Amino acid sequence: MAQGRTIAAGASFGIGLFFGLIAVLGITQPRATPEQQFASVGVGLLGGVPSTALGSWLLIQTRDRRNQKERDRLQKVFYRLLKENSGQLNVLRFSMEAGISGTDAKAYLDERAREFNAAYNVSEEGKIFYYFDGDFNALPAATAYDVVLQSFPWQHRDRVLNVLQQNMRLERSVLKALLKQAKSRPVAIATDVTEQRACSLKQTLEAAGAAILIVPKG
Repeated sequence: MAQGRTIAAGASFGIGLFFGLIAVLGITQPRATPEQQFASVGVGLLGGVPSTALGSWLLIQTRDRRNQKERDRLQKVFYRLLKENSGQLNVLRFSMEAGISGTDAKAYLDERAREFNAAYNVSEEGKIFYYFDGDFNALPAATAYDVVLQSFPWQHRDRVLNVLQQNMRLERSVLKALLKQAKSRPVAIATDVTEQRACSLKQTLEAAGAAILIVPKG
């Protein structure tokens, strides 16, 4: 799927480049009349701009889906390690398990620590340990989940707002306030919902461009 979008984006850029060359050649022709030059520019714009815009949109969609898959993968590693280590994590272990750099691992754990109000300590060897409070043995058997809106492109605000209004029993003004809060920090948009409900909300909101985190509860 992603490879198909990349190929389509490349083809769109190629078409855009072709029409761009038509415009350039029409303008630079020494014997071209002003009317011919104007026509060449018109052809270039009409054919090149839509193709280039489509190619850019496809590349952005591919990047966003790739980033979302990576967030989901890191989330699974994060919760698995929490359970295995009773809520204690260090940067080196997470870096090794997730296959990412130490800098990226620390940034991810710092973000989760702020989100879940975790404590941390530095050992004598300089290793940073994070302590997340919770009944981690209950994570796989969770029967309730929170759905957290992590972020969304502000240009997609109305799209995300409409999806929320269709799926949540909240006033539009309340939803607008939630989206305003989500500009600066993750916001829980649904709490204590079933796994099916959480997954449904996640899928619907991600289709609208939002980044969603499902948090299992004991």
